[in-house]
Amino acid sequence: MTAHGSKHDQKRSQKHYALMLGRPLILGELGVEPRTVLRHARLPEDLFTRTQARLAPDAAERPFLTANAGMWQVFEPELQRRLADLDVAEDTSGRVRSALLELLPSGASSIEDVADRLAVSKRTLQRRLHDEGTNYQLELGAGIELVAADLESDDGWDAAVSGMDVIHHVASPFPLATPKDPMELISPARDGALRLLRAAKQAGIPRVILTSSCAAICYGYSRGGQPALCTESDWTDDDDLEDTTPYARSKTIAERAAWDFAKAHDMQLTTINPVAVFGPIRSPDVRTSVGIIGQLLRGEFPALPHAGIQVVDVRDVAAAHVAAMDRDETIGERYILADGFFTLREVAELLRAELPQYDAKLTKRDMPDFLVRLIALLSADMKTIAKEVGKRRMADGSKVKGILGRELTPGRDALLASAETLIRYGAV
Repeated sequence: MTAHGSKHDQKRSQKHYALMLGRPLILGELGVEPRTVLRHARLPEDLFTRTQARLAPDAAERPFLTANAGMWQVFEPELQRRLADLDVAEDTSGRVRSALLELLPSGASSIEDVADRLAVSKRTLQRRLHDEGTNYQLELGAGIELVAADLESDDGWDAAVSGMDVIHHVASPFPLATPKDPMELISPARDGALRLLRAAKQAGIPRVILTSSCAAICYGYSRGGQPALCTESDWTDDDDLEDTTPYARSKTIAERAAWDFAKAHDMQLTTINPVAVFGPIRSPDVRTSVGIIGQLLRGEFPALPHAGIQVVDVRDVAAAHVAAMDRDETIGERYILADGFFTLREVAELLRAELPQYDAKLTKRDMPDFLVRLIALLSADMKTIAKEVGKRRMADGSKVKGILGRELTPGRDALLASAETLIRYGAV
């Protein structure tokens, strides 16, 4: 909603915003006698027998649109006064924080999302925050308390969970390179999850939402039986070293340990199991998934292996965490987050089509499978990719739509959002 365009459009925008005040309007509070409203609307004056008429609870979230000029003439003066008071009473930083809370269930938190919510341009929002001595990044982190806790140490966990009602556990190591010792990933993933659950139990906090992974679902099928579409009932066989990576084993072992602890101690656990996570980034310090986009745009792939990944947007993962927190029916459930599958060739062609300025960096050559496996003997990064050559691991992301109440963000949009924010941060 903006105030650009004709005077008519501006007035319509004001009308649209008039009831977005966070609570229902009461006619009596406006100093408007209900019969006056009825008379202007040409309705029977005996329609109301009380002196006040309250709009429905959800009316405050809806546009006030009417073709009845008489009705609007009654409301407009007081509503305009309220809007003016609102402009004076609340600073921009306060509105930004309110908008972020309203946007939380959607997973949206970019400055563009907030500017749109506040019906101003991005530039105007930046200028107003600057005038108040702050900026968007500072406001994004306002009210967040940072407490140190190490996945591999018992120190700090009691302080980290103190005062919480619900805990979201989202930390686990995920390097592209395969470590020489798998326990470098397995120990912090498993022990860190258990440390958090023990601290939650000690503090009397039963509700935990754990970010696991589809790596705990779609691997371990070297002896056959790979489902065409994995579901939440499937589990990775972490004893199958041929078709698992140390990362997949770490996520499987950690999630199983979390479920065992939750059942033994009557904890209310939900797990979120995303595929490869893309989408907008918050800093140029990127990890495995988005790092692939950076490598492609920097020309670091001389040729493309015949491998691919299933994609999900990070905003959908965040929205699933929030939805799980708010819904009791998610307790004891796993939720796959997965949209489309893309080969590395398809990712490169998408980037080439949408970002033609990087055409020279994006290779057009394919890497023979035998060469991928040969390089994997010397390269830890390629060893992980070699596990995916010729495979198409697919997971069913339909279940989570029931708690989100919407479709997932298209995978191509997630990939492009990663690329665009990498460019914005100067990381490519």
